[in-house]
Amino acid sequence: MDELVGFLVRQRLLPCSSKKDDLLDSERGLGTFSNRIDLAFRLGVIDSSLVRALHLFRKIRNDFAHAYEGQNLNVSPHRDRVEELENQARTHPNVEVIRNAISTAPITLTDEKKSFIIAATYALAKLETAKLLVRQVDTFSAPHITFP
Repeated sequence: MDELVGFLVRQRLLPCSSKKDDLLDSERGLGTFSNRIDLAFRLGVIDSSLVRALHLFRKIRNDFAHAYEGQNLNVSPHRDRVEELENQARTHPNVEVIRNAISTAPITLTDEKKSFIIAATYALAKLETAKLLVRQVDTFSAPHITFP
């Protein structure tokens, strides 16, 4: 998700003139997942519901990454986040196709893991669709703006 959001932002902006991107590299201010999510929204390449979902995924990821011991999707605040994510995914008419595919998998998953997979699949599908739609800012007028 992080890479896809970074791709969308880079696709929308004018290209960087050097190999090192002083705006979006990971050690720069807009290089964090959180800032890229917000920038993607402000650039109009993702909608507010996807912003909310991506921030919830980011919080879950960060909690697991920084304190894996004791982290579990079955307990709050993760359970509440996953529930919100799945409720958002339920709005899509094809979510049942994802649910059926997961249900027929030859492994046993908890309900929370199933919900997480459904929500993640939905968010990734929205990001992949945005990749097809995003366009760069007008490359003709942007570099040629003159001020009085």
